[in-house]
Amino acid sequence: MNKDIIILALVCMALMGLSSIAYAGDIPESIMLGEQKSLLIGVLSEIDSNSCTVIPKTILMGEVDTNPLIIQRIERYYGTSVKPKVGDVIVIVLKYDNMIDDLWVFKATSDDYRTLKLVSEKYDMVQRYEKYINKGKYQEAQNKINTKLNHEEKKNNSIVTTSEIQSKENERENTTKDNNFRKFNLAPIVLIILIVFIGAAGLYLRKRLH
Repeated sequence: MNKDIIILALVCMALMGLSSIAYAGDIPESIMLGEQKSLLIGVLSEIDSNSCTVIPKTILMGEVDTNPLIIQRIERYYGTSVKPKVGDVIVIVLKYDNMIDDLWVFKATSDDYRTLKLVSEKYDMVQRYEKYINKGKYQEAQNKINTKLNHEEKKNNSIVTTSEIQSKENERENTTKDNNFRKFNLAPIVLIILIVFIGAAGLYLRKRLH
């Protein structure tokens, strides 16, 4: 029994390990989903004990609210033993506000996304990442996201407009019905008044004649 439990635990650990490896290998592709705040190329302009200052040069995806950008201190780059220093061109993923993915920071050879090289061991996913950057794949992914968002916004606006039109038509129809109802209710009253008036006029004429 204990042996079966141990085997089951080992299998679960192995599956979890494979899942983590697969996820790590998908980082270049997962960035294209746009779940981060921004993907950008910048220049390290200042390094303090707890933070770094980055001057954004090219926004590949998302947006950056401030320039310069103050982020947590970068301790190391991915795939190399080169230490960060002022003046380095870097490629970073801004997760939210001023927080970057510090496990996926690269030193680059230039701030031109079309020609830059990532300073790193040439792991397969690093090569894919570099290729995607050079070919403008992340800008393309952002354009697709923007197009989808614009389409959804127009669709929502269309739904609101249709609802407003229907509401106005219903209001107009109700007003027409109400007016017709009032006319219908007033007709008998007008008729009675007219009969009374004619009767009174007849009596008056009779008295004058006699």
